[in-house]
This record gives sequence, structure tokens and C-alpha cells, in this order.
Amino acid sequence: MPAFRTRKTAATRKAKQTVVCDICGVRLAGDLKRHMKTHYPPELECTWPGCFHKTSQRTNLKTHLNTHTRKRPSRCRCHGWTSTGW
Repeated sequence: MPAFRTRKTAATRKAKQTVVCDICGVRLAGDLKRHMKTHYPPELECTWPGCFHKTSQRTNLKTHLNTHTRKRPSRCRCHGWTSTGW
């Protein structure tokens, strides 16, 4: 019987942590503020000449700018391989 109680407690705990989006009805266990940005137009624009890329999140813009500069900030410690993002 203890296993049954554990599952019920875990399910109850999970239900309390979920949030429902008022616009699309998606259940989220994470960041509602970040999700809400998907419903509105992007507010950040790429500053590279001739590029019209737009995004809602600063980290996505930073990763995008690396495609123009060929900068590779992530490096594997073991093999030395580089990547512009994961």
C-alpha cells in the first residue's frame, strides 16, 4: 500500500505545480511568462545589416548573432569541438 500512496502524492504534487495558459489552454509545468511571449510578436531585432531576424528572447538573439560573426562560444573540454549553441 505505501507505493499507492506515494504515486497519489506525486500526482497531487504535480497537479498543483501546473499552470494553464488563458489564451491557448496549454498546461505548463514551467515558466508561464516565457510561454506568453509565443502569443505576441517578437520584440527583439537583429542589428546585422540586411538581416531581418526577430525573436522574443534575448538568448535566442545572442545565438543568432553568432551565426553572422562565426563566433563559437561553446567548446568541448575533452575534444575541443566548438558549437554556436546546443
